This record gives sequence, structure tokens and C-alpha cells, in this order.
Amino acid sequence: TVTDVDRYGRLVATIYIDGVDVNRALVAEGHAWVYRQYMTDETLLDDESKAREARMGLWADSNAVAPWDWRRGVRVSSAAVTQKANNATCGSKRYCGEMSSCEEAMYFLNSCGLIRLDGDGDGIPCESLCR
Repeated sequence: TVTDVDRYGRLVATIYIDGVDVNRALVAEGHAWVYRQYMTDETLLDDESKAREARMGLWADSNAVAPWDWRRGVRVSSAAVTQKANNATCGSKRYCGEMSSCEEAMYFLNSCGLIRLDGDGDGIPCESLCR
């Protein structure tokens, strides 16, 4: 089921096989990130969060780098650096005003699933910190 076309002309779609939502299965098993820019079903974030908490699939790697960060040249997880530097732990902060750096905000968005930090859904948290 096609829902959009991205800026490169690629189809954004949900794949079904024998009635199974393959996109959801990949996210729930920890094999895929939810791409927030094209997300049409916010319940996928719950599946991603559960996989992350269970450290399934890609979430087993504490240094996992989001694809959109990888494409921008971020090869080392800023989340891992921030966590070590600040002893950040999921649940310890909830709002942009509590963040001391863009790296810390990225950690809470990408590693903790704190999507409220990404108000416009572009994958960049706390726009005032991450310019």
C-alpha cells in the first residue's frame, strides 16, 4: 500500500504478505527503525520502543546509529558518547529544556524513544539545540 513518494522518487509504502504487515513485524523484531518523517501510524513507535527496551535486533547494539545520521556522516553513535560523558539514562530527562547538548537530545530521542523531543518529526530533536 503506497502512502507517499519521497524526494528521490521512491515509494513509501506498507508491505503486506498474507495479511501480515511486514513493516510492523520488522520494527517489532528490532530489524528496522521507524522513519518518523513518513510515519502514518504512530503505534509503530510503541513497537519500536518495546523492541528497544528488550534490546532486540539492532537495539542489542548500544552504539546503533540511525540511518539518517549515518547518511549525514555520523559514524559513531553520538548517543553512546553522550551516555558515557553524562551518565545519561533513559527516563532521567523528558523535555528539551532539560538537555545540555544536541548529542544528549539525540541520545534521548534515538536510544530512549523520547519522540516528544522531535516536535516536527524530522528526526532532529530540540531544534534550538540541534541547528
